[in-house]
Amino acid sequence: SSGINAEYGSNGFIYSRKKPKDTPLYSAWRCRKNNPPTKCPCHAYLTLTDNSLTLGSKPHNHPADNAAPLKREVLSTLKRKAAEQPLSVTQNILSEVLADSTPETNQTLPTMESLARVVQRSRAADLHSTPKRLPPLTSFSPLPAPLQDVTSPLSCTTGRRGRMFVS
Repeated sequence: SSGINAEYGSNGFIYSRKKPKDTPLYSAWRCRKNNPPTKCPCHAYLTLTDNSLTLGSKPHNHPADNAAPLKREVLSTLKRKAAEQPLSVTQNILSEVLADSTPETNQTLPTMESLARVVQRSRAADLHSTPKRLPPLTSFSPLPAPLQDVTSPLSCTTGRRGRMFVS
């Protein structure tokens, strides 16, 4: 188990770091499609002195996906736009990002429903990542007499199960 999140792409294949502690000469990588149903046995070694990739003794058992880097670029752009525009309509973000990509790239992408879920999950992760303080009230009507002595600002926190609480 790697414990780190690193990727390296080469010739239509994507590799993940295999070991967090590498030797001074090389780092070990494995094919990203190493889970069922593919279970690709291919491993590779990246020489750190010249960044050359050497494949292990077992070849890939699946074809190369030459559109994978483009897909990753579109997905990362969707996530970035969702974080930058939290109040924008999901469909508007999808239209904006997909307008910049080619029709060939769009054909290799997941369905529109799946892409919409990527945007929504990204927003949900941003919303629940850290407790946020509410901005101070700038204009408000006077509170009823028993509540007027409350002087602490309101704050939102996230509970164990991801629920928001205002205190």
